[in-house]
Amino acid sequence: MQRYENDYFIDRTMLYKAFDIIKGRKEMELSKEFMALSEEQKKYRQYELPECVSVWICNFDLPAAKGEVRDEWGLYSNYALKTMAEQKKVAAPISAKNKYIFFSVPNFKKSVEEVNGAVDKWLYLLNHAKDGKELPNFGSEIMKDAIERIKVANAPDELLAAQEKYMTTKEDYESWAAGLVIHAREDAMAEGLENGREKERVENQADTEAVLRDMGIAQDKIVEMQARLEALRQSRLAQK
Repeated sequence: MQRYENDYFIDRTMLYKAFDIIKGRKEMELSKEFMALSEEQKKYRQYELPECVSVWICNFDLPAAKGEVRDEWGLYSNYALKTMAEQKKVAAPISAKNKYIFFSVPNFKKSVEEVNGAVDKWLYLLNHAKDGKELPNFGSEIMKDAIERIKVANAPDELLAAQEKYMTTKEDYESWAAGLVIHAREDAMAEGLENGREKERVENQADTEAVLRDMGIAQDKIVEMQARLEALRQSRLAQK
């Protein structure tokens, strides 16, 4: 399970997928079926790729489908998307071999009575594994075995540490933590810049008021001019 989201999560999924595609291609070349082909056929199929489906189980909201449990990415033609949308039809991907499937565990809200199908069962198990309550095995020996693996309340510290390392890599945590620091700095700089602009505006306003007084302009007129200038400033800000 992907426990932490970072700003380059989408890049990471594509990078891992690239590794899987290359690995799949190499395995295909070494398969008995491919090795049995004639040299001519091998050359003909030298760019053929095996189907590669990348499944990501996430412990956070999905990047392009906030609030959804499942999302799927594929390789699409912009032209096909446009023309199919005009015809009120769904465009098919230009290749069915390159697919990403994402699940957001926290967004899975079904009760045990509402669970339907294998995917629902696993999502329910993952979502409630941390509750510390008895989990249903849904009559599956595989899930029964998985539940036994989840029961770590009395496990030794060494096992818990090993599981934590397995669930979250050092790189995952470092990327997530570095993103928090960078965004905090950006927010602080933006706030400091805005505070500096406000300070400059107040100082300029005070200087303008002082000059107007020296010119002998009455205070009520100065207040009126300031009100008009502030209204103009707010209007310009609203137009940005």
